[in-house]
Amino acid sequence: MKLYGTNSDKACLEAFKRLGEAGVSYEFIDITASEENLKEFLNLRDKEERFLDVKKCGEIGIPCYLLDDDDMTVTFDTDRVIGIKKTSWNQSVTGVLIKDGRVLLGRHTYGSGKGKLIVPGGYLSIGETPEETVVREYLEETGVTVRPVSIIGIRFNSKDWYVAFLLEYVSGEACCGDEENSEMIWLDTDEALARDDVPELTKYLIRAALSGHDALPLTDFKNSYGIYGEPTLYARI
Repeated sequence: MKLYGTNSDKACLEAFKRLGEAGVSYEFIDITASEENLKEFLNLRDKEERFLDVKKCGEIGIPCYLLDDDDMTVTFDTDRVIGIKKTSWNQSVTGVLIKDGRVLLGRHTYGSGKGKLIVPGGYLSIGETPEETVVREYLEETGVTVRPVSIIGIRFNSKDWYVAFLLEYVSGEACCGDEENSEMIWLDTDEALARDDVPELTKYLIRAALSGHDALPLTDFKNSYGIYGEPTLYARI
């Protein structure tokens, strides 16, 4: 992440303090330090529509945060930046929960999955393990407590990775825990595999969960690696 600003602006000084307290790393671009830095900021300011309101108010637009994701998001909200940088946007998980022959799916409310019934999941928070994330995401999105049993799928490229778990029901009644889904429903697995509003990736994962024997189970492997705690290993032995 880049932060454009100056060492004399009060808002920038407050941003330095808050980002430091939150442990957020960034590259500071002092727009008064060189003509090159100023041109870089002005070029960004001229092409980004989100600066229009700033210009109308006669303001410069600092501190300005240029986030290092593919969308090159620009924001002036320190709280939002701190929240964003606590999330690992290239690490995500999902899980398939099947209970009494039915799979739990949520009707998504945004993005490419809007209106579709998909398996819950989300991005890791900094410092979380994939297992901790899938448990947290299920509880937040569905109100159901789960336990990861095995890994049924892994998708990755040079940019990010995505791990899918087979889950075991622990407790709770299914409900919409946040705004990401408009409804949470239990569907018979055969019906879920036949419906047009269930995307292909979700169907693949349901089939993988039903196959069972192809999953990578959690082992009892123990080997401490110091400050990062006890690792977990999923492997077919």
